[in-house]
Formats: sequence, structure tokens, C-alpha cells
Amino acid sequence: MTEIPWTWLGIRASGITAWGLLTAVVLWGILLRTRLLGRLASPMRLLDLHRWLGATALAFLLVHMILLLIDPAVQFTVAQVLVPGLAPWEPIAAALGTIAFWLLIPVSFIGRLRPRLGKVGNTWFKRSHLIAYAAWPIATAHCVLAGTAYPFLDEHHGHRDEQCEGCEAGDSDDEGARTKESHAEHSAALVLSTRHAPIGGGPDQRHRC
Repeated sequence: MTEIPWTWLGIRASGITAWGLLTAVVLWGILLRTRLLGRLASPMRLLDLHRWLGATALAFLLVHMILLLIDPAVQFTVAQVLVPGLAPWEPIAAALGTIAFWLLIPVSFIGRLRPRLGKVGNTWFKRSHLIAYAAWPIATAHCVLAGTAYPFLDEHHGHRDEQCEGCEAGDSDDEGARTKESHAEHSAALVLSTRHAPIGGGPDQRHRC
């Protein structure tokens, strides 16, 4: 059984958690904007939870990306993590994840600078919010395409199968060699018995003649 590094398990766990939190951010944002809950939840509480979920999702996303840098299987570099299309493993899926990450950055910064920017801040915050919402379907596609299987697992199995086939071939060769040796010994024994046998037959036959 191939041993899966803890870093790969952490990558999958942090990625799935970040996606789940991002989904909750989108849902809470819809609830905040439409006020479907009415009096069950005040807008301020929804806003606080919305911000907390967004910050936590971004934190798990950063953990996800840092683990990619130290995982021994995929071996990403900083450029491959931050620039779409440079990933050595599943480039399309990885590119989607990188794009989703960059779409979340503007709203995080503008949201903190919004009170200082006045009306301009409100305008830019709304635009960055729409960009952040676009990150969810892209992140979902990233999760689906990237999957959860350990990279190069099939290659490990392939090497193992080749080794097993080599062992079986070696065993067959050894068995064939032993069979040939057995036939050779048997033939030699027959030749020796023929050479030492009396020409006129056994003792009883000589007396009868």
C-alpha cells in the first residue's frame, strides 16, 4: 500500500474546508442582501458572520497553498502557485484555483479600506464584491477537476505490477532451468546404465545357453 504524505491530506482537507466556507459566505451574503430571515437574524449579525466566514475561508486557502509548496508529490513553486497555468500537476484545475484566489483578494482589502475611502470606497467595494461572488463557481470547478486522489498513485501501482511480473518471469525461468537439469540427469543415467549392462544378458541367460 502506498503511503500518502500528511501534507497531501492537509492539502485536501484545507481545500475542501475553504470551499465549504466560501459556499457559506455566498449563502450568508444572499441572506444579508435579501433579508430572507427577517427578524430571525439582524443585518449586523449576518454581516459580522459574513465577514468572519470570508476571513476564515481566506485563511484556509492560504494554508492550502502553503502546503502545496512543501508537499513532496506535487512539488509546486511559489510562481506555480500564484500564476495560473504554470502548475506541474493538473494545470487546468490548478489554474482555476489560482484564479479563484485572486478574485477573493480585492474584496478583502477594499472591505478594510472602505470606511476611509468614502463614496468611492462604497463603489469599489460593490464591484469587488461581484468579483468575489464569481470566485465560487470557479473554485467549485477547481475542486471537481482536481479531485482527491493522491498524485502518481497509478504510477506506483504500475511499477509494482512490473516488479511482480518480473518476479513471475524469473520464477518461470528458474523452473524451466530446473526441468532441463532434471531431463539432462535422467538422460545421463540412462546412458550409464546402458554402458554397464551385460551384452549377453543377465547371469541366468548365460547358464541357459
